[in-house]
Amino acid sequence: MPIKERRALSRILIGENVKFGTDEPIHEGITHDFSPNGISIISDNILPPNSNIVIKIDTKIGRIINVEGEVIWTKTHTNRGSIMGIKFNKPNVELLRIYQTSESNSK
Repeated sequence: MPIKERRALSRILIGENVKFGTDEPIHEGITHDFSPNGISIISDNILPPNSNIVIKIDTKIGRIINVEGEVIWTKTHTNRGSIMGIKFNKPNVELLRIYQTSESNSK
């Protein structure tokens, strides 16, 4: 079954700058989309599946959001490096608020 069919929650396209790594955020990337359960990141430096990851999201409103998770999948992304899908270890309240606001605005 394709990933999109397995998702219980829709994903919101964002495009925020991020830093990430296994122990500390040292690699740069950009978010592709997110939901309360996970996020995808486009970067020239990706981590292999099953890696633990720490992520620092630099939002357009000037807030820094820190989350942790696990890399679930990776693949080559057309003309923009590679992309990896991350499942959060636990939901982040601030990300949930952004998600809920985005969902409300799209209806």
